Amino acid sequence: MKRPYTITIAFLLMGMICLSFVGLPVSKKVLADVTVRNTSINPFDQITVYVNIGETVYILIQSSSPETKIIYISGIEEIHYTGQILNFQYNRTFSDRSGFLSISISSDNPAPTRIYAYVEGGNEVRYIFYTAAALLILTGVVLEILIRRHKFPYLEEEIRSISIVGIVIPLFLIVQFFFRQSEIGYFVNYDYSPGILITRYYFVTLHIEAIASQLLSRFGYRDVLIYSILGLSFMRSLYQKRLKVYRTMPISTLKQYFARVSIWTGISWVFFTLYFLIGGFSRNGRFPGYGTFFSVHIYAYFLVSIVIINLIILHVNVLDTLQMTRLSILVVPLLILLSSDGTISPIPMFEYFHPVNWNVEYFPVPISALILKQLSYTLLLLLYGVLNRKRSGFRTGS
Repeated sequence: MKRPYTITIAFLLMGMICLSFVGLPVSKKVLADVTVRNTSINPFDQITVYVNIGETVYILIQSSSPETKIIYISGIEEIHYTGQILNFQYNRTFSDRSGFLSISISSDNPAPTRIYAYVEGGNEVRYIFYTAAALLILTGVVLEILIRRHKFPYLEEEIRSISIVGIVIPLFLIVQFFFRQSEIGYFVNYDYSPGILITRYYFVTLHIEAIASQLLSRFGYRDVLIYSILGLSFMRSLYQKRLKVYRTMPISTLKQYFARVSIWTGISWVFFTLYFLIGGFSRNGRFPGYGTFFSVHIYAYFLVSIVIINLIILHVNVLDTLQMTRLSILVVPLLILLSSDGTISPIPMFEYFHPVNWNVEYFPVPISALILKQLSYTLLLLLYGVLNRKRSGFRTGS
């Protein structure tokens, strides 16, 4: 039996990873069930629980003796209670945002105290993950059927040049590491309110730029993107026999070009989509609510998607221009690294790597203009790539 194509496996794996982060449907999830001896000497010992959007959190604090205790719940909401308790109950449904709640207790007379916290609900978030997982898996299956039925020659060559072991599995481990290390998720807290020296106003466009910058900033998707670009081009360069065959037979350089751009963009984009979903909707993510999702986050997602497409096309163009030397593989990843760290001034498609400076008054352009600007870069990069491949000295084995 013919094994599935690498891109199919990639989509199937991403869909299963989505399911692994959301888990099976449950009516109740226990977040904490511990007994502590609270003291006034160290009153800041905290137990932190995460509440996703749409979930109802229940916190029960039971004491073995009715001593005066100070209970402080902070994070999404702040609750301060002082008094004698045997049972303290707190429950709240957070329908507009997600985040962490820290529970701390102190008392002058230490006594064993049980903290029991659990959540219920949150089906909206689960449905988002289930839908995303189903779309990823369905896309992989459809691609497999189309490629097998129509036998696109260049598309198949580019797909087979990607190693599932060398690309997807290490990248999965990197993504797991980033999200397991995160305590706040990957959606920034946006605050652009009037200042003392500079009168500042809220702009949706600035919010979108801030989210896009966070998605492509240090310790964000930037590192995954750099690895994707390096891995895709390096694995392709290992197929020397196939490259030599290309040099000895007539091929359609433009069809090969668009096939490579499509496959490399698809692989990078599916990783970004997974990153976006996990960073915002999984447990330990941070999602400010459905209102900003449809007015801000979805636009930031499309904007960053176009930026990724531009970076992939730029990388392919660099490899074509320098004819696949080992050094050329490092050019675009190095530009991403230096631009996102602010070492060099941003070139056009890197401009949203930089966070908004809150000490400067901005006069943002419309969202549509931002997207059209990036699309114009896409057309220019494609035009250069096509003209470069039509030149007489271009080697088809690249």
